Amino acid sequence: MGLAVAGACRDNPSQDTSASSDSGDCEGTENCVCDDDSDCAPGLVCASRLCTPEGGGSTSSTSVVDSTTTSTTIDPGSTSESSGDSTGHSETMGPECRIDQGVVNGDCMDVDRPYCNPDGECVGCVELGGCEAVGDVSPVCNASTGVCVPCTADDLGACGGTTPVCSSMNTCVACSDHEECTSGACNFATGACFTRTLHVDHAADCQSGDGSMVAPFCEIQDAVTAAGDGEPAVVSVKPSPSAFTKQIQVSAGRSIAIVRDGNGTVTLTVPDLDPVVVNDGAEVFLYNLRITGGSLSKGLLCINAAVWLDRVQIDKREGHGVDASGCSTTIRRSKIYDNNAGGVKASDGETIIENSYIVQNGNSFADVAGISLSNGADLEVVFSTIADNDAKNGKGDSLDCVSAGAVSLRNAIVFGTTAATSVNCPAVTVKDSVVDAASLMGSGVVHQPDLDPAWFIAPASGNFAIKTETPFKDVAVWRVDDPRIDYDGDPRPSEDGATDYTGADRPI
Repeated sequence: MGLAVAGACRDNPSQDTSASSDSGDCEGTENCVCDDDSDCAPGLVCASRLCTPEGGGSTSSTSVVDSTTTSTTIDPGSTSESSGDSTGHSETMGPECRIDQGVVNGDCMDVDRPYCNPDGECVGCVELGGCEAVGDVSPVCNASTGVCVPCTADDLGACGGTTPVCSSMNTCVACSDHEECTSGACNFATGACFTRTLHVDHAADCQSGDGSMVAPFCEIQDAVTAAGDGEPAVVSVKPSPSAFTKQIQVSAGRSIAIVRDGNGTVTLTVPDLDPVVVNDGAEVFLYNLRITGGSLSKGLLCINAAVWLDRVQIDKREGHGVDASGCSTTIRRSKIYDNNAGGVKASDGETIIENSYIVQNGNSFADVAGISLSNGADLEVVFSTIADNDAKNGKGDSLDCVSAGAVSLRNAIVFGTTAATSVNCPAVTVKDSVVDAASLMGSGVVHQPDLDPAWFIAPASGNFAIKTETPFKDVAVWRVDDPRIDYDGDPRPSEDGATDYTGADRPI
């Protein structure tokens, strides 16, 4: 809101003079409020911020501080003691603030009474009657503080677009979790929540579905196709006891989120094809899904696109769990487990792995075991467990690099079939991790040459959650922007420099 600016010469609110004008501009006459002599008419000077006859006196003294005016009238012949002062002084207070300086103004200094109302009183937003006069930037009255804010937990106010979420500081911020969006899906690339929703129920009539809640599609691919090339869409899938068996192909350039609707399991099993294929320039967000079983095809194939996997399990594929070429791939709170041809294969592009398990992938004939990088592919691993993967001789069981880009491991657990074959990646940077390979050197790195099954809950069945009194305790160091929760959603110590357990899941 712009501030209304009054003229330099104004009526003295404590005086009732015939020289004052109704407009508030008294044109420099006697008793007009002034800043210097130039504000006063000829023959008058500015004394005590009032226009006063030059050389003359006044029986009235007025003190003006900021925009709060205190008028004291001295009448020697009066016996009035209206102020309770036996000297005969009568004190009359003017307004606290001036509305012509704007609703938000410097006259009101109390943090819980920052607004000037039409009566010249400093008030909070509740007494002001709301925040309409404050403007669109802070349209919501926070009753607990008395201050107008962009939003509250109960009123999103100014939030929307790429800042749809109200933070604990009552500011609008980008979404960072699918659960923050009423649609159930966040576009992590833009920070906006998806708004268009298409519904899928495997038990629905496959002939009459239109994607609405009352007539959902019966296959995920039907909803992806119906989304078309326009507005981004979330495909909301009801859990089902039977698996979806139709391949999901996301065409170039589309933005699609595929998320589970409610509790239960959404399983995708496509025997002879890659279950999920993401093509050039597309953005795909997968949440709470399981991709399992099938032939030598990949669980997820990404080509020059962007993919986010959150709470996704890809397991028991004959092919690679994830095969990404030229992709930006983010894997969070997910598990890539028991895929015969290997866990994650990345050529070019960038892969980020947080709070995730890459365990028991590959075999003694596999070219890829845990993670394989080539053609300049970058990798960042934080708070993750890479364990018990296997590859053929000459390949790294946990991590294998051929002309890779920047590679870093932090707060991680890394164990291969043996320490000697665990890592083949000369340029990797490692910090605050527990590893088997002697070649992995760095700040805070703890070497354990052999994996002890007793450190984990049930490693024989793929459960590599760690126990409390193990070598992984107090090795990790939490840094700003690290995940605040672990694989199971339990909170991590989230102060910069706080120690924690390494790996995907901290014991509780």
